Amino acid sequence: MNSFFKFSGISLAALGAYLFFKKESPKEFVYRSKNTLDETITDISNWNDKKQQLDDSVKNLNKEILKSKNTLNLVNKDIERFEFKVKPHIQKINEKVNELNHKFSH
Repeated sequence: MNSFFKFSGISLAALGAYLFFKKESPKEFVYRSKNTLDETITDISNWNDKKQQLDDSVKNLNKEILKSKNTLNLVNKDIERFEFKVKPHIQKINEKVNELNHKFSH
């Protein structure tokens, strides 16, 4: 208990010295401290709102990425089917090109 009174006395003396050197009244100090606290609370609230918005945006992005994956998979399947269908034709074209190259090179 004795330590508490010592600590309180030292704290009040330090506060008094601070107010004296700053030429600030206790009322001004309390008012400024309250405003600073209110601003800090508002800043924290704004930060929390922005964090929530970011979290929501990340969730939406993940959903869209999953949709894109499905679409890309479908496109890849279509490309594979197309390649399968045109492969014989491309082989014939390549054979003709090789044949013509061989014919004109001699």
